[in-house]
Amino acid sequence: MLEAIGTGLMLWLRNIPLFNSLVLTVWLPGNIAINYVAAKFPIETITWYDFWLPIGIELIFGPLCLGAVIYALDRRWQDRQVGYVESMRVGIRNWIRMFIATLVANILIGIGCILFLIPGIILALRFSLLGMTVILEGRSGEAARSRSSDLMRGRMWAVLGIVVVSYSLILATVGALYVPLDIVYESTTMTDFQYYAVATGLDSALDLLDVPVLAILFCVYARASGRQRDQETPDKEIESIAAPVPFLDDGNPYLPPRTS
Repeated sequence: MLEAIGTGLMLWLRNIPLFNSLVLTVWLPGNIAINYVAAKFPIETITWYDFWLPIGIELIFGPLCLGAVIYALDRRWQDRQVGYVESMRVGIRNWIRMFIATLVANILIGIGCILFLIPGIILALRFSLLGMTVILEGRSGEAARSRSSDLMRGRMWAVLGIVVVSYSLILATVGALYVPLDIVYESTTMTDFQYYAVATGLDSALDLLDVPVLAILFCVYARASGRQRDQETPDKEIESIAAPVPFLDDGNPYLPPRTS
């Protein structure tokens, strides 16, 4: 497990521009929308938008971002060239399967948490590798959930430790960033617009911190599944859509592929 942690962090550090650009494609406009709506109400007022809007964005657009990042992780782990355009094409191509897979998994986890907290946590751990089985193995539905559960067998406690430590650090970062922001807002002439503009930037930066956790989980998946560095995804349609013949993706996350 220590090897997976080290490999995952190095994979993330070496490819931060690409991964960040994929995440911000969804979450920068998402956070702008969330904070724009929040700015319409007094800061101390809690509305249904504060709960349902982030959930809706995560539910609808999260699978797109997740699929793109997983594909990019796999390609960069194999030391293969991949860029923003190719990764996003794969995310779009697999959006429906990822959406259904994550929706059903979240419903099952939610039911488990409602009935009793522990079953929900166990299901969340079992489905930790769900995205990898959908994107990299072409599975869907029960087959994807079963595959994820099989791969997690014997690794659940270690993954739980990784998740707890990682999100404890993220929560500590949230406190370190937002408490000073609230103090400045209350004690200075900072306007609501300025507050929510800063909050949008902080929210987007925090969303980027999910990527190293995902990179570690990918390495757990690679080790558990026996995935080889020269192994392609089984879905040939991914390749045909991800890399159209007229274009060469040069791996630059900020520019479109250059023409041949």
